[in-house]
Amino acid sequence: MTALAPSSLPCHDPLAGFIRSAAFLCGAAEERIDRLCARIGVPHDPAGWRSTLNNDGSPIQICLGLRPGTARANVRLIADPHLGGRDALSRSSQSREALAQLAEWLTPDMASLCTSVLEHMTPSGRGIPYLRDGGDAWLAAGIDGRGVAIYATARWGDPASRWARALAWLADLSPAAAQAAATLTTLADHSALISVGVEGSTAGDARAKFYWRPNGSAPLSGLGVSLLMHEALPAFLSDATEGMATPVSAIVGSVGVSVATGSLADVKLDLCGHCVPRSRTDWAQRIERYADRHGLTAPPVIALEPDAPIEIAFVGLGIDRDLRPRLNVYLKPMVRGGHQ
Repeated sequence: MTALAPSSLPCHDPLAGFIRSAAFLCGAAEERIDRLCARIGVPHDPAGWRSTLNNDGSPIQICLGLRPGTARANVRLIADPHLGGRDALSRSSQSREALAQLAEWLTPDMASLCTSVLEHMTPSGRGIPYLRDGGDAWLAAGIDGRGVAIYATARWGDPASRWARALAWLADLSPAAAQAAATLTTLADHSALISVGVEGSTAGDARAKFYWRPNGSAPLSGLGVSLLMHEALPAFLSDATEGMATPVSAIVGSVGVSVATGSLADVKLDLCGHCVPRSRTDWAQRIERYADRHGLTAPPVIALEPDAPIEIAFVGLGIDRDLRPRLNVYLKPMVRGGHQ
């Protein structure tokens, strides 16, 4: 008989309840996740939660990455370190302080790549006012201490300049990326860039990441990225949106480029759990179906207690250049009375 996650109601600390449920799903110690939250600077008090990372202002996600041949998910924490203040200096300093807290996991080359995101791709790094309440950069780290990432919002300045700014940054980061840049230039004609980032443990395995939303209803085959035509991706979208009128804004695509080689590394399509409002049980059943289809081990989402303060933020299917699949399940705290 499957054990149920511990109940978290009543819950006066949504972060603690979320950590408890997430720890159950990924088989990790609560203390380990809590320490990483503290390290990046995620507050327990939701009064200060005004992040744009999630639709309701919560500043944290936990990503369960499922890959073939592994029985346990790769677990990453993604967080917005911004704690208040609307000026560029406060945002920049808080992001740098949070990055410094991860210094023991950062090789010098990864530190340089992460700093380049802060300096060149965030409004605060450029000294430009950013009118949204939350931070303009988000940090991520594996709870096992392997690998870090940083993501910056692209939603600032003239919308027409966002892809151009990102492509100029890629050219500086990876001069060998001319072919990938040509692919991204075609994609730019059919999409809106929403964020950029760097993921990896060293520069040798680091990827520059570009996150976008498609414009209109152009088919995946018309976006100019060959990996997006893999049959698994439209099948995933069709199943995940089954029976729902889904806005195009519910889809977030990403393209990864190897910093070392400049070649296309992977693609992924994420579905927003807020825009595709299925019950947690419904999502759990679909996640199990996607995992079975691709030879992955699904987390026991179905075994969560009904009152567990955890929600599906995104579910995404990715394909790498060797045509290997991965399924990412992004979890967020349930914020009662949030901005949903």
